[in-house]
Amino acid sequence: MFEIFAYALVPVLLALLAVFVFLYVKARAALRLKGAQDGEFSMLASAVDIAKVAIFACDKNFKIIHVRSGNDFLKEAGVFLDAPMFSALKEYMPEGVAADAEDFKCGRTRKLEFDFSSNDSDGKSYSFRILKSEEGAEGPVAYVGVVTDTTLLVRQEKEAEQASTILEYVLNNIPFPIFVKNYTKGGEYVLINKHFYRFIGITNTEPVRGRTDYDIFEKHLAKKFQDIDWGIINRGVMEDSNITIHDENGVEQTNRIIVCPMKSPYGEDYLMGIAIDVTKLIDAQKQLEAYVERGRIINNALSYALSSDAENFVLEDFLADIGKYMKADRSNIYIIDDKNKVAKLVDEWGVETPDEFKTISTITSAKAFESLRMGRVVCTHEIPGVECSSFSDMTGVLDAMDISTALLVGIWHRGSLWGMLCFDSFSGRTFTKEDYDTALAASKVYGLYLNRRESTQVLRESEAEKALILESLHFPIMLFDKNRNIKSANLAAVKLSGESLSSICSEPCYKSFCKRENPFCHVSKCLEEATAQLEEVITEKGQIFHAYAHPVFDKDGKIEHALEYMMDVTELVNSKKSLEEAVKTAKAAEKAKDLFLSTMSHEIR
Repeated sequence: MFEIFAYALVPVLLALLAVFVFLYVKARAALRLKGAQDGEFSMLASAVDIAKVAIFACDKNFKIIHVRSGNDFLKEAGVFLDAPMFSALKEYMPEGVAADAEDFKCGRTRKLEFDFSSNDSDGKSYSFRILKSEEGAEGPVAYVGVVTDTTLLVRQEKEAEQASTILEYVLNNIPFPIFVKNYTKGGEYVLINKHFYRFIGITNTEPVRGRTDYDIFEKHLAKKFQDIDWGIINRGVMEDSNITIHDENGVEQTNRIIVCPMKSPYGEDYLMGIAIDVTKLIDAQKQLEAYVERGRIINNALSYALSSDAENFVLEDFLADIGKYMKADRSNIYIIDDKNKVAKLVDEWGVETPDEFKTISTITSAKAFESLRMGRVVCTHEIPGVECSSFSDMTGVLDAMDISTALLVGIWHRGSLWGMLCFDSFSGRTFTKEDYDTALAASKVYGLYLNRRESTQVLRESEAEKALILESLHFPIMLFDKNRNIKSANLAAVKLSGESLSSICSEPCYKSFCKRENPFCHVSKCLEEATAQLEEVITEKGQIFHAYAHPVFDKDGKIEHALEYMMDVTELVNSKKSLEEAVKTAKAAEKAKDLFLSTMSHEIR
């Protein structure tokens, strides 16, 4: 960046040099140029850096009479002492300069300047400038010129141009408006990308660089923007804020504006800004908040529906929460009685349903109920993204109840249509895809509640059967807590202990059941290591059991209990011993037979 600024100052320095030369020649116009050949011109030459700058003077016939250069620079540029200047430079003049040169020779202009390149293989570049002095009273008209080697400058300008092109390409491919202002120059825009044009609502053909906010926006807006900018510059800290504007189509748009103050190496104050369209993000946040609220309502209902206290589920509160969220005027639930071909009102929230509509015929409204059985939603209007059926055969009911819009979803239980969840509006509210999703979720929650309620009843009825089955098992089963206390045991376990259930549950198992003081066993190891354990247990009566202990975990994955069941393997062990004895006897007989055959074979030989 510093190099770019440095090279950018070179033309300014050259211009200042030309002005200096012009003023000097004007001040010395009364002096004869010939007499100043070794004096004044030498003083002028010593006032400039001649490493890359050569100075020459011409008489009125454009004959070069003075040159000053510390190297072969003038020679490379084709400028020689005593040579006609225009003859020497003719082959170097670019096309289109000849007319300007003619005007200068004729006195119609007071200066001539152009850039040219040498014809050698080095490809050097030069800048040529000559000024006409004032005609003095004592001498002829003279000309003073400067030839500068601009090879490095031209190369750097090309590199800077390439860098600028790349920078512009990169900026234009960043999908956000970007701008840079120079507040040392009153807030002029010095850098923008194509997205910034659309952001401020103008076309790419209108110039923005070099203009301020007052040239682009209305006066009150420009003042507001510049007051904000100066505040950021004075505070010296980045600012991040949201502003709402209207795009070229008049659509409201919310943008996140990030503005950062900067100071150049030359002490100039700059502001760099980026604008990010966060309209969709904010809309998504609002939608997310709505989803969270809907989730809270559904989760509250779901927690009741699936809890052990499901029978205390307050249906009216459930309907109220869903109805308020959907901004409906009434929400209700009907149960379908297929036997009598009617749908009966179960409960409702909001505007009370007239008595004559608390029972609806499923025959006269057959199309609507058939759509519900097919898993479709029934609605008075189309919902984008949802396959809806119309109220074609229920318009009379809706008109009679002054309902302008309505939404029906089915409630399913045990694989069939149990009933329907209804939402009504008297103000013409248009139900959306989000409303449909909410209604569908509510219907599923109520379906789960029905399943839970039925399952709870079935579970209670089956608890006695399960207890009977458990007691009928012939092998002992026991449940232990983390302190190795027996929490429950079946009849086989109680009989094996020789005590009552209350007795074996009063102390740790190793005392009450095993009748020993050593607390370490397969159950304790199971509870400590949270792994299944196996131990062979022999009772005082000589019964042999394989006792299996399995860990039981809670919902967080922490061990909560140990479950033990004991298999009587006495007969299996005894059979195994008998089998081993039989095998041993068979092996001895086999050995005796081999010995007899060996002896008899020897005797025969």
